[in-house]
Amino acid sequence: MSNLTKRSVDGASPPERKPGESDQSYRKRWAWYSDLEVPGFGVKVYGSGRKVYALRYRTQSGRQRMYTLGKHGALTIKEARDHARAKKVEILDGEDPQAKKQREAVEIRTVEKLVTRWIEDYAKSHRKRWKEDKGRLDRHVKPKLGQLSLEDLTRDVLAAWHRSLGKGTQIQANRCLETLRAAWRWADGEGLLPEGILDPTRSIKKFRERSRDRWLRKPEVKRLMEAVAKQSDDYVRAAIPLFLLTGLRKRELLNARWENIDLERGEIRLPETKSGVAQVRLLRPRAVQILTHLPRASESPFVFPSPQDPMKPRDDIKKPWAEIREKAGLPSVTLHDLRRTAGSLMAQAGIPLQVIGKVLGHSHPGVTKLYARLASENERQALDTLSDELEGVLGLTEDSEAEESRSLEESLRAVLESSAGDPKALQAGLRDLGFRSPVEA
Repeated sequence: MSNLTKRSVDGASPPERKPGESDQSYRKRWAWYSDLEVPGFGVKVYGSGRKVYALRYRTQSGRQRMYTLGKHGALTIKEARDHARAKKVEILDGEDPQAKKQREAVEIRTVEKLVTRWIEDYAKSHRKRWKEDKGRLDRHVKPKLGQLSLEDLTRDVLAAWHRSLGKGTQIQANRCLETLRAAWRWADGEGLLPEGILDPTRSIKKFRERSRDRWLRKPEVKRLMEAVAKQSDDYVRAAIPLFLLTGLRKRELLNARWENIDLERGEIRLPETKSGVAQVRLLRPRAVQILTHLPRASESPFVFPSPQDPMKPRDDIKKPWAEIREKAGLPSVTLHDLRRTAGSLMAQAGIPLQVIGKVLGHSHPGVTKLYARLASENERQALDTLSDELEGVLGLTEDSEAEESRSLEESLRAVLESSAGDPKALQAGLRDLGFRSPVEA
């Protein structure tokens, strides 16, 4: 027995295989490696290669138990050891951690229980977009899969559900699969799943996704703004041009608070962004003008307050946005396409991609590569303009080339006529025109 370290756990070997032992049986057997610092704490190394931290202990009745702390890799040695110490305190107080976990595991017998526990016990505390996760689960997972037991959620059942959902929207089907996969992995890492159940989400192949590259051309923007002007909602009439002028994401704009906007400096502070880092974006005079004239709901801290509860931000503008798109003849355009339009217009204006990335708040330069094609097209147009400007100056036009050809032809004819068959005269005439014999060259 020795003090466990990351190096020793990484190098820990599974149990020796028994003669004639089946793969299934061997994968379930494990070897135990004890820790010196915390008695009872150790790591189980399964025949499958999986390594799990656990705590061996005795209940007050003398029954020997083993409590699973978590997987090696998901937990560090220090985290697992601290967790073991905390459980030993509970044991001294008369608790039986493993019995408690088994009671909880019995409750997670259905898909609905699984995803509900994940949202409540993990996602709300650790995932910034947990509300989006919950929305997907409520709309697409619970109605179709919620009542299934975890044992009945086989790969075939899950694959059929994924295909069916993908007939409507493949991207949404992929996001739902990813969310369900995250919930399963969390529950498995916490030891909340019944023994012997394998994750059915691992082998489901997602639909291929392609980056959307839709943006609005200037005539389309004009039609869009004409439709926006007919809206009666002041906030909608302000939101659409602000999306175009700022390039903000939907939630970045709709969640904006007045306290984070400095109209004098022309700045908006975003305490929460997709990258997880607070950012400050600039507001140009036209955007400042729109915000200056925007009505302020009484006591509401939000720039776009909810019509139902001004103390909350507006959730979305789906209904008016659908009306605007219909009137503008742009049924497939999304709000995020307005952000993409802002980037494309900057690219076409010759703005460097690095600057566009800064304006749009891209955390990685590769995200801005979508606009590289537009920048290249802009460069081609610039070269075409340059060529037009130099037309006739460099002597490379078709007309000048034809004129030069005609002049040479006339000069050759004159030399032939003047030489009258005299080789020396012909050679001298050709030399005067710049021609050289092989010997002279």
